[in-house]
Amino acid sequence: NNILAVPTDDGSDRLLVVNEYRSVVELDAAGKAVATHELNLPETSLVGYLRTTLDAKGKRLYVAAGSGQKRLFVFDHTWKQQLAFPPADFKSSDISEVQIADMDGDKTPEMYVSYWQEIGVQQVSLSGKRTSRWGGRTVRDVPSTAIIPAAGDQPARLVCASLSGGIVRLDHAGKTTERSEEHTCELQARAELVC
Repeated sequence: NNILAVPTDDGSDRLLVVNEYRSVVELDAAGKAVATHELNLPETSLVGYLRTTLDAKGKRLYVAAGSGQKRLFVFDHTWKQQLAFPPADFKSSDISEVQIADMDGDKTPEMYVSYWQEIGVQQVSLSGKRTSRWGGRTVRDVPSTAIIPAAGDQPARLVCASLSGGIVRLDHAGKTTERSEEHTCELQARAELVC
């Protein structure tokens, strides 16, 4: 999870690698380090993985987070921090996983933050506002999530795997579209489910 491939305008990929939990090293297609982005995190915060998407203007956004951490961080395409969520004084369960996507098709991505323990999954705007009654405690102890993009007449869905082995699919409004408590599916890259 600590390596992220990001397409460039010329069709090649850049690799972004989390370095020592506090910075990101950018590698070109040949594997040469071309930039280092210091994240300037609070001393109590570490990063284990990155997520990315494009904003409404087509600019790249990055989310830096870590399983077991209390906060996540959003950066713009220049690696300037835009948001630390939740606020430092907020008491919260540990974050387990984060996805960022525009599931509702309004051209503005939202974050889908899952937690260890009872909080479950929350939809959070890029300004740090939680969407009330979204997902909620439909599923708890969620170590893994994936976005299934919209395709044809099928809307986008967030797939959540719980520690109990259950799989829950949530729509853009946070409503359960499918639930399986005794499912042995495995979440894989690119939001594919293999059963």
